Amino acid sequence: MPLYQPQMPRSHRARRGSRHAATAPAAGKRAVRRPSLLPSAGRLRPSVICAAAAALVSLLVAARAGALTRVWEFLDYGAGVLSLVSLTATVLWGLAATDRMVLGSGHRLLAQGVHRGLAVAGLGFLALHIWVKVAQGQTSGTAAAVPFADADRPVVIGLGTLAGYLFVSVAVSGAVRSVFATRGRSLWWRALHIGAYPAWGACLVHGLKAGRPADAWVTAAYALCLIGVAGVLAFRARSRRVGVAADGIDPTAARQQFRQPVRPPTRPPTRPPARPAGAPWRRCRPRRPAALVGKRVRDRAGAPGRRAVRRPGGVRVSDDPRPGLGCVGAPRLLAGLDRAPRLDRAAHLTAHGALPRYHPDDLVALAGDIDLRGRGGAGFPFARKVRAVTQAARGRAGQTAVVVNGSEGEPSCLKDTALLLHAPHLVLDGALLAAAAIAAEDVVVAVTRADVEQSVRDAVAERGPGGRQVRVVRLPERFVTGEGTALVGGLGGGPALPSGQKVRTSERGLGGAPTLLSNTETYAQLAVAARLGAPEYRTAGLPSEPGTVLLTVAGSTVVETPTGVALAYILELCGTRPGQGVLVGGYHGRWLDPGAALSAEVSRQSLAALGAVLGAGAVLPLPEDTCPAGEVARVTRWMAKESAGQCGPCVRGLPGLADVLEDAVRGGGRPALEAVEARLRAVRGRGACSHPDGTSHFVASALAAFPDEFHDHALGSGCGRRVLGALPLPRDESPERLVVDWTLCKGHGLCVDILPDVVRLDTDGFPDRASMPVPGRLRPKALRAVRRCPALALRIQE
Repeated sequence: MPLYQPQMPRSHRARRGSRHAATAPAAGKRAVRRPSLLPSAGRLRPSVICAAAAALVSLLVAARAGALTRVWEFLDYGAGVLSLVSLTATVLWGLAATDRMVLGSGHRLLAQGVHRGLAVAGLGFLALHIWVKVAQGQTSGTAAAVPFADADRPVVIGLGTLAGYLFVSVAVSGAVRSVFATRGRSLWWRALHIGAYPAWGACLVHGLKAGRPADAWVTAAYALCLIGVAGVLAFRARSRRVGVAADGIDPTAARQQFRQPVRPPTRPPTRPPARPAGAPWRRCRPRRPAALVGKRVRDRAGAPGRRAVRRPGGVRVSDDPRPGLGCVGAPRLLAGLDRAPRLDRAAHLTAHGALPRYHPDDLVALAGDIDLRGRGGAGFPFARKVRAVTQAARGRAGQTAVVVNGSEGEPSCLKDTALLLHAPHLVLDGALLAAAAIAAEDVVVAVTRADVEQSVRDAVAERGPGGRQVRVVRLPERFVTGEGTALVGGLGGGPALPSGQKVRTSERGLGGAPTLLSNTETYAQLAVAARLGAPEYRTAGLPSEPGTVLLTVAGSTVVETPTGVALAYILELCGTRPGQGVLVGGYHGRWLDPGAALSAEVSRQSLAALGAVLGAGAVLPLPEDTCPAGEVARVTRWMAKESAGQCGPCVRGLPGLADVLEDAVRGGGRPALEAVEARLRAVRGRGACSHPDGTSHFVASALAAFPDEFHDHALGSGCGRRVLGALPLPRDESPERLVVDWTLCKGHGLCVDILPDVVRLDTDGFPDRASMPVPGRLRPKALRAVRRCPALALRIQE
């Protein structure tokens, strides 16, 4: 449970010294000291004294000349007019500041500044208007404070009073917008801020009816403003309603089109397997993905569900996220999981039937006929891999190996985990078919999770003598573990890191032998195609990309869908929307803006036309209530830490890219954005593996998809939203937190110099939070910060 973070006592803020005033919120950095009107001795500066004296003399001269009388007469009429004009302009400029179709980021920043300035001016003129009217006796103080309390004109004067209260509440909500920038409070902020529109209407009625009659052109001008604002609001409301349906999907037609028949098993069961007691499942429905396995499925606003897996003896195996499962149309890879949470050997044969035997040439021809490609990211044709391994083995005494890449180091991908947890025999079928085609005696399944390892080992044991050929090896869970040379190196007993050499595993892989290395889903698709045959396999999906594909949506739900289905339809079935944009292909993928996401289809050709790649099948919609720039900076920092650390772009390039990106998000100005572009150019194309290039493409795509957000942050205004962690990252196993004792803290600032990744300072030079999580890798620095704190105000608490 997160610790309560109390507000820092006011006494600490009052005791700030000159070093506190020179501290900025950015971690580890000191801001430029701003000049104060009061010197350290507490006496007024001479410039302030001269300015005050000049103002006083000017007022005396104007009063003696009789100017104040004419000013009073002007204020009797002009203060109300100025307040009405200012508040009208505030509404108009507020609409302009939220426009994303015409205005660029620089124009929007200018519009925001004008909007805020006019709001302050309008409230000032409003207060002046009320004071003048009460001072002249044209209304009473009670009528000005209590709506509809005026004896002569209760409605007209009451509308003005009500409009004043509404405008004040809108101004206050705008001033403290960051307080409302959370998942639940953002709706309250919108509800308060939208009160400006009824307040403006009431203000117009009051202004045009309470005073002297307005000219015709004035009334016409305000009427045009009303019509324009109403039209813009109606257009935006209609755009939001049409958002998901803009792709023109007919759910009824989709149900009829994508529910393809599945060939019955070769040996039909005499009776279906009984449903396990308490097994959570629902049948596949095209309107909503069925949560076939797992009690906790990601909700619309939360993180992926986690469930501890226990062996029969009660020993805990894992606490990793477990995916919910669903399908569009009839399932193939996930067939049978509506009756059992995991398919053992008997349930597997019941759902899929016996595996037919194939001649090696026939299996290669089958893979080529259905255009089977790798499902791990590169999309390399599987038949070409098999031919390359066979050709390389002719000069190596015929020794070959098959490796199943079941390591999903990316937190946004769970499809391979879902297959190995719930349908491991389908993967083993495909691997053994491939092994027979290339005459391999060694089949290795590489995994990184304890629960996945246990599931595959159980499946191997269930096969009896037929499983002796299969080995299961668990490797360290890192982002780069799944790279080909890293995987082979780890399986050979070395570090699971990319070698940096341009050597194909089909030529020299496991033990130096030619190795057929492919993704978990690829082998499962091969097993399905071997049972169905090429003609029936092609009945689902597009003619150019037949079959189904597994997608991991929002880092929590694995969906099997035929190719060619609209991406927006998949998101709708999973209870989400494109939001601010959709990341396709994982953290080495590309961002799609909402419009592109609505037009995209689940196919390589469709995504390539939009500049994206399907990659490992990760689909991550970004919700409206999180900060895109902060989310991207957070993932970039994690990607920099996950590098192999074996080349310059990994050791210096990616951490430097994360640093300048965070600097831009914290308000580093245009130089920070230019530094990001320079870092991207320095990293791209120079790494020993694909990790630096993939990370740079991720950042560059984000800069192109969210240019306004990055410019707003860099230029200081920000977007007003907090980083909610919508892009999944591994959970830190360390429960420790760095706790600040406010009764002792003096704001020395040494803690931020030691722990810039953990501690942030507020404008007064004190830590901005009372409790901060400490990653395990930073624990030694946290202990050093505790020891070096002069006031002994820090401690580490579990």
